[in-house]
Amino acid sequence: MRAARVGLSVLLAFFTAAGCTYILDLEGTKKGEHGAGAGGSGSTSSGGGTGGSGAHGGGGAGAGCAVPCEPEPVAEGQTAPESLILDGVNAYWIAGEGAARGVRRLQLGSASPEPMIEGEPNLVQIVQCDDRVCGTSKVGTTTALRRSNNDGNAMEALLAPPGCDATRIASDTQNLYWIDAANRRFSRLLLNETPFEEIVIEDFFTEGNSLRDVVVRSNGVYLAVDNEVRLYPLAGGMPTTVYPTTGTTPSRIAVDGNDICWIDTTDGNVKCHGSPLSISTTTGLAAIAIDSSRVFWAEANEIHRMNVAGTGRLTIARGQQTPSSIAVSSGWVYWTNNRQGGGEIMRVKADCGCE
Repeated sequence: MRAARVGLSVLLAFFTAAGCTYILDLEGTKKGEHGAGAGGSGSTSSGGGTGGSGAHGGGGAGAGCAVPCEPEPVAEGQTAPESLILDGVNAYWIAGEGAARGVRRLQLGSASPEPMIEGEPNLVQIVQCDDRVCGTSKVGTTTALRRSNNDGNAMEALLAPPGCDATRIASDTQNLYWIDAANRRFSRLLLNETPFEEIVIEDFFTEGNSLRDVVVRSNGVYLAVDNEVRLYPLAGGMPTTVYPTTGTTPSRIAVDGNDICWIDTTDGNVKCHGSPLSISTTTGLAAIAIDSSRVFWAEANEIHRMNVAGTGRLTIARGQQTPSSIAVSSGWVYWTNNRQGGGEIMRVKADCGCE
């Protein structure tokens, strides 16, 4: 293992990680018979009324809205779906139980998903890494880092540091990053160099910090640690504190350009570092995504949207079932539903409803 606080010495190509914006268009998906739910009777000036009573629950779209909020499924019959990612060609997610658990794939434009990888009962999270899928598999107290093989039909081992608890991972074309919550360590490995080796970027063992999320962008790697968000340059050097959040605890973070938003587990709010700092008072947050100047999040059984400046908060989908993963892409918001009797992958127009 290399020494602590090793700089990120390789200049990386841009690649978006799980839960962020990608180019996507799913045509020919089913709607109508799934009961998207008509919008309420609210006016355009006052915001939409409540969603209709369809099976998938409309959001706050009044009769005068140009784009009503009509959630629709793109993949149904999924058992415990989670960790949704999109790459512009396919959508991937984890689903299934026991030996049937693994990665599902939906080719964009196709009407039915297919099993991509099975036999991964301990799979926890997946991300896109170059042209493959990387993931974490937890057995007991140790988390193994895994990657799909060249054929894309099975997972192979990358690394399993003893006692590692890799709670969150992120990737680009050359590196896989992870945070080790048990050992309070932020590390990476080079995907194109064998044998695979853990490179410790920073060791927090003397600081007692809690590491909660990691996101890769073209300008660096963002880390949610204790009560702040840090940025580690891709070309190396010391990290900078992007935003100190004294009195709060950022968990899941989302980054787009200069906008950074996060879920605060201290007070249960969505918060954004922009101009100015904005706060949405809410509870039961599960996932967050950002697209240009808007932030989207899953709260209890609803999907919400708000401008990062703190205006225009709107519920765009109601009546969902424990959404745990969300992504926004090319004018659509996608999320996972854990509906009893069969989960699903859902989507709704990002611009729907009336503010």
